[in-house]
Amino acid sequence: MKLKPIALLATVAATLACASAPAQAHASTRCAGAATEYSRGGNIVKFDRYHALGPHEASEVTRQMNCASVRYVMNTIRRKIRAQRTPSLRRAFFDGYVTWYCYNAQGHTMECVEYDSNTGFTFRGRVY
Repeated sequence: MKLKPIALLATVAATLACASAPAQAHASTRCAGAATEYSRGGNIVKFDRYHALGPHEASEVTRQMNCASVRYVMNTIRRKIRAQRTPSLRRAFFDGYVTWYCYNAQGHTMECVEYDSNTGFTFRGRVY
């Protein structure tokens, strides 16, 4: 009879550990989307691998961004690229609501962060 309470306690502890694990992990959500744009100067710029960033300790991102917002900001970036003679992905830009700051995170991966709501996302951008 004493084994039942111990087994029940172990089951509850395992359930609580599993339920709290996603909150502690670095949350990143893959978002559908890819595009090819042409700058005014004739350069080809390809975008893909959109990810909405969630909160994690090593970043200023504290809130999860949704995929619709990522696609909205990416469409703004695409419009800005079309207007540029020489495309630059590393820059600050205003999307009509807030200012985004984009920088090269690693290789072709760019990270964009917005400090009013502390949200961010990443994408792969390649200029040809």
